[in-house]
Amino acid sequence: MIAALYLVSTNRAETWNLFLDITGLFGVPTAGIFALGIFTKRANTPGVLVGLVLAAITAFFVQRTSLTPFAVSTVSFASSFIFGYIASFLFPNASKNITGLTIYTKDETYVKGAE
Repeated sequence: MIAALYLVSTNRAETWNLFLDITGLFGVPTAGIFALGIFTKRANTPGVLVGLVLAAITAFFVQRTSLTPFAVSTVSFASSFIFGYIASFLFPNASKNITGLTIYTKDETYVKGAE
């Protein structure tokens, strides 16, 4: 509801582009982090949070350029994936048991508490 009120309060003619800008800023980095968790074994909580924040900051500055909202979303997705992956190397001890949680371990049985 807050987003809807914000969209109504701005007197921009391109409400759809504004919606895409907001989605690119907050929603798309979340999708990039989701992909990071599924497609890599390296992702961990601190790395993902750092990647999410850096991707939102990157998307904010990319929105100020003349790129289309779809290009901003692409940059936001890629930056959250890349920043999250790189930041996960900075916190190597934060990794938990990921058995059965990625595409590489999907056929293994997850055992709660087995670390």
